[in-house]
Amino acid sequence: LAAMSEKHFRRLCQQSLGRSPAQHVTALRLQRAALLLTATNDKVESIARDVGYRSLFTFSHTFKRFTGSRPSEYRKR
Repeated sequence: LAAMSEKHFRRLCQQSLGRSPAQHVTALRLQRAALLLTATNDKVESIARDVGYRSLFTFSHTFKRFTGSRPSEYRKR
């Protein structure tokens, strides 16, 4: 779709964003999750699904690595 090889696309992402395409997608998902946690009363499980995670454990673990706190702790703050 981008009319370039995967390797070249990855290299360009690394140069312009400072991270791989997969890391960028993860960051965007978790930014959206953080917004939903503070702006809604939706359950954490629902937010995890909304941003593309099938596993609540994986979502919670990844969210903690990204923000430094678990989703429920983040919401309380």
